[in-house]
Amino acid sequence: MLILSNARLFLENLIKYGILVDPIQIISLFLKDPYSWPALCLIIVSNTFVIVTLHIERKMAVGVLSERFGLVLHTVNLIAILSFPAAVVLTVDSMTPAPGLKENGEAVQSVVVYPGNLTYKDMYYFLFAPTLCYELNFPRSPRIRKRFLLRRMFEMLFLIQLQVGLVQQVSQF
Repeated sequence: MLILSNARLFLENLIKYGILVDPIQIISLFLKDPYSWPALCLIIVSNTFVIVTLHIERKMAVGVLSERFGLVLHTVNLIAILSFPAAVVLTVDSMTPAPGLKENGEAVQSVVVYPGNLTYKDMYYFLFAPTLCYELNFPRSPRIRKRFLLRRMFEMLFLIQLQVGLVQQVSQF
């Protein structure tokens, strides 16, 4: 019932106001003044903290850094991660409220051991597909299910566009 009433509201807004979403305008606003979008800037800068963590862990795995000094560096990095967004939000004025390797078309399952997983690829895979418990080796399907992937991507894009459209329509009242 809730879905039907919201679909009716969506269709009424679409008929009354038309499509008000202009992605090019949104991108041009960001490119014109990126500091008016602190949340997006924070997402971009967060890579710095990820890379620092990765390098600290690599040095600890090789034995260049001791456990105690690594703990101190991780603590400093964590404090910086927690305080940096607050500092940016307070100082910047705002205007805004892994896949397996392929060999002959078949997926190859590779086993990863501890120091071998300290790579950019594994770090960003964990950031974009986080889990409650980090596992070195996940069971994977032997192939990429393209229909399933396209369906989920279409659903995600549709819902994002729906949200952007509703926000823009509400903000014009």
